[in-house]
Amino acid sequence: MLSPQSTNPAAGCQLNNLVFQYLTAVETTPGMNPPQASRLYFLLGSLMWNSYASLDKTFSFVDGFTTPTQYLSSTTSESDRWNAFYKRLVLCLQELQQQEVPSMPVPPLPTGYPPVNPQFRASVKAYLAQRWNDGHLHTSQGFTYPNEGHYIRVGGPLQNLNEELPDPTTWCPLSVLQPDGTWKNQKYVAPLFYKVKNWFSQDEWTKLYDIAETNHPSPQVWEQQIHNTETLCSTVNVQEKVIAEIWAGTDPKKATPPTKWMIFMCILLAAKEYPTKESVALIGGLSFTLFHAGITAWAVKTKYLQPRPIQVMRQEYYNKPLVNPITGEEVNGGEWLPYQSSQLWTPGFPDYVSGHSVFSMGCAVFLQMLTGSDKIPLDGVMIDTEYLRLWGHIFDECTEPFMINQVPMPPGCSVVNPEKDPNCPVYVGWTSWNAMANEVGMSRIWGFIHWENSNMGGLALGSQVGQDMMGRFDWAKMKLRF
Repeated sequence: MLSPQSTNPAAGCQLNNLVFQYLTAVETTPGMNPPQASRLYFLLGSLMWNSYASLDKTFSFVDGFTTPTQYLSSTTSESDRWNAFYKRLVLCLQELQQQEVPSMPVPPLPTGYPPVNPQFRASVKAYLAQRWNDGHLHTSQGFTYPNEGHYIRVGGPLQNLNEELPDPTTWCPLSVLQPDGTWKNQKYVAPLFYKVKNWFSQDEWTKLYDIAETNHPSPQVWEQQIHNTETLCSTVNVQEKVIAEIWAGTDPKKATPPTKWMIFMCILLAAKEYPTKESVALIGGLSFTLFHAGITAWAVKTKYLQPRPIQVMRQEYYNKPLVNPITGEEVNGGEWLPYQSSQLWTPGFPDYVSGHSVFSMGCAVFLQMLTGSDKIPLDGVMIDTEYLRLWGHIFDECTEPFMINQVPMPPGCSVVNPEKDPNCPVYVGWTSWNAMANEVGMSRIWGFIHWENSNMGGLALGSQVGQDMMGRFDWAKMKLRF
């Protein structure tokens, strides 16, 4: 059975353990959000990649990192290769813990052979110092938007957003009534994250923005989406509701969308027992993809400021009946809520595009191209529920080991509608990366968080990001075997 506490000495199994601890530390960091999580995974992947590049000339340094090389012979055993890499990795984790993720546990530094060039730690420090000033600390500085200072109230008196908002056609955050009678206001999360130092060239940005414009809805498509959402309020089924909760990523201190893909990567590393080189390539490449997916999604969100369903449905159906997808009962459309937990009725950033869709299709395309197959190679592998503990509260009732292609969801496991949804046993599972990415995108429609165009645009952008990341490296030179 696969576990994030594997005793298997294979590099993939040991990196599964270390990366899972890192994911847990990232997600329990106060105020963590999807784009910032993607940046922290990028730093981990970059340090792993560069550590290995100092030992293997088929790998090139990335992201401005430089250090003296200590290339290993092509005949070096896998055991010696792992030991040399692992010493460097622990040095990296020590520095990463000190600067970025203080709660991350770091194993002790191995002693003895093989020695590490003393310059290596200095190189890691210099790289992280440069990355500390990459713009991630200033992702809101100086940014304003049309509805700033106005809120969609969840609770309290009925609100006519068409009259209250300075610009009803653009995104507005929420203000949620608390049990003590106070209001909790959302803030726009990291609107300028796309300005964090990244690898995109101007030509690549042009291509990405062209894709975004192509998928931005016409007035006719926009009206049809509103009608489709009204219909979905009455027709969304039990399976779709469960899937919406599985991929939501809104539980505090649980997996955000990038982390869910990192969890799958951990499982894959351990299941296939990949050697050092293949493990580093997989971790590095996937983390590079997630970070640039986050950069892309936030650039498009900030450009278009498209309002989310909770805003538009309340505007369109103000003082009109509209079915609440949680209860199945009609409510005044001005008080309508999506099928989401009260922990986070809707995220604190605009609708278009769906970050879930960009992250997911980016990873799916990268994994397809790197491994040469769309098939998830985990048939018959039993997996420990500890992975699900980090995933989200909907899995709290899942106490038995599971297989990726058949995960049982017991009746009443819903966090959104506890003890009522689902009203019968439901099974979910995944056999292909592409199908998984498409399901993630649809989950945001079934949860009434995104419009259809946000999903389609996100999938198209994610596919381009995945291809861009694959195109940056000479993978054939590395002679990887997946």
